Amino acid sequence: MAGDQATQAQAEADHAELQEPLVVPDVATQPHPAGEPPPVPAAESPDKRLQDVLPDVTELAQKVGGYKKLSKIAETLGGAAE
Repeated sequence: MAGDQATQAQAEADHAELQEPLVVPDVATQPHPAGEPPPVPAAESPDKRLQDVLPDVTELAQKVGGYKKLSKIAETLGGAAE
């Protein structure tokens, strides 16, 4: 019986060391904060990009005979790409 008591004592000690499993949810438990979107960096702003390419567009328009012709060329190329 001494062996049974030792085995039972060991089993109780092992059981005492066991902990409940940690359950981690796979979804957000709180809603994500709704804030303003981060500002667009100045280098990527559409106005800045337009200012950067406008001289090239103007030069190209002069080469093809004006903005209307450049627009028609762009439409033709855009239609071919679709």
